[in-house]
Amino acid sequence: MRRHTIAATLSLALVATIAGPAIAAPADAATPAGTVAAGTTAPTVTHLFPTMSDGVKIDAYVVSPSGPGPHPVLIAPASWLLDGREYLGAARGLARDGGYLVISYAARGFAESGGKIGVADRRDVADARELIDWAVADLHGDPKRVGMFGISYGAGISLLTAAADPRVGAVVAMSGWTDLARALVPNDTPNRLAIAGLLGSGAATTRLGLEPLAAGAQWFLGGKTTGVRTLAASRSPIGVIDGINRRKVPVLLANEWQDVAFVPSDLVDYFNRLTGPKRLQFVPGLHATAEMPGALSGLPDPTWRSAGRWLDRYVRGVANGIDREPGVQLVDVSRPALVGSPPATAYRGFSSWAGVTRSTQRRYLAASGSATSKSRTATLGTKASTGWSWTVTGAVATPADAHRPAALSSVQRSAGLVAQTAPFPAGITLGGRPRLHLTMASTGKAATAFATLYEVPVVGPGKPISFQPITITAPAGRATTFDLTLQPLYTRLAPGSRLALVVDTADAAYAGASKKGDKVTFSSKAGSPAYLDVPVSN
Repeated sequence: MRRHTIAATLSLALVATIAGPAIAAPADAATPAGTVAAGTTAPTVTHLFPTMSDGVKIDAYVVSPSGPGPHPVLIAPASWLLDGREYLGAARGLARDGGYLVISYAARGFAESGGKIGVADRRDVADARELIDWAVADLHGDPKRVGMFGISYGAGISLLTAAADPRVGAVVAMSGWTDLARALVPNDTPNRLAIAGLLGSGAATTRLGLEPLAAGAQWFLGGKTTGVRTLAASRSPIGVIDGINRRKVPVLLANEWQDVAFVPSDLVDYFNRLTGPKRLQFVPGLHATAEMPGALSGLPDPTWRSAGRWLDRYVRGVANGIDREPGVQLVDVSRPALVGSPPATAYRGFSSWAGVTRSTQRRYLAASGSATSKSRTATLGTKASTGWSWTVTGAVATPADAHRPAALSSVQRSAGLVAQTAPFPAGITLGGRPRLHLTMASTGKAATAFATLYEVPVVGPGKPISFQPITITAPAGRATTFDLTLQPLYTRLAPGSRLALVVDTADAAYAGASKKGDKVTFSSKAGSPAYLDVPVSN
């Protein structure tokens, strides 16, 4: 009962973060762009309804700079459930200080836009392209200076459009997805929180298109993900990245470490495959919490300042130096996650994602003691250990998950494997992607393992710093050895802190395959010892 209550609460929280706070027209505020001023006259905001080629009208707010034009153009699709007022604070600053013509709009099916919700389908991409046409033909936009930006749903549409339209010269994608299939069903484990936040809330509007409606019904009524995977695969920017790379479109990706909807790993993989100018930023927080305040208010913060500088450099051609800065900018995952961006001084720059990891420490899991002991704790040491096993009862929730601190003593050893290192006397800086090598068997036909990595301070509960699920289907009793790459991280452990690993079989945000009554055994096989590869940074 408790687990279902938590899942329901998290689902509502995700919908709230995807939708953002209730929107009122923001007051004029300082610009986030931080660029060369185009003029001091306040931009004008007009609420218009351009008609698309299929007759559907789009609910758009046009923010126009002073002067006759032609103006550099920014197309900004709003987040899921929202309308174009979402970006008015940021758009006013961009128009005033950068001279941009900004079209901030609700994607079809949302707010006062007509049509059905396609979940970033071809028609959504066509709408963005036709809005560029409209900006050039009717609003004095410059077809040679076009960029896109967006948060969440708007980020995905921006990346998909840039891959399809040669006029898009730069993209800023914040809290967006790059591989929607992997975001919704990572390692064969349905992210029911993300699926509910996307397809569940979409269905609640009664305007969801037939394909996503069918995919959602298949999941909610039958627990099958075939339709969700098919839908997601055709709407993933990673699948059309060649369109970005052919033109070397400059792309800035900004996201939160603790985003439960669109996790950091997918952005890292996309970033690594980009061949043009690129920048990757991670800060603590949940979905869109770093970007939404600046979007609404226009108040300056590091995320929006980077966005403005990126667009100025690659849309307007301003030599502002952002292209000479390190392309990876990270804030410690353990820093308190506040609404809004951390201060600029909190960021650490790296030339590439590969450069985040200086070396790797392999820590072997070794378990001893009674299997029924309530305090049994495995070690993460430097010597390989095989022949041990740890059996838990499947589908039993523990206090361990990716989104809240937990005291290791509170994790039931009958429901989860717990391992920890010795204290790091001088502390240690970690950066990169941890990797777990472990063997698992179940009395059921399938089992899910949820691995959560914690920073454990000298005093206080452990803080989650990385996480990943994996589901394995195998005949009952058959042991399967897996390699699980956890979510990216960057953090500094204080002197005396430890690393701890919890592996259990239930998490409120996911639909695991382990069943009540199943016995799931984790072990370390001869010739294939269990270990955790820990990425060490400078």
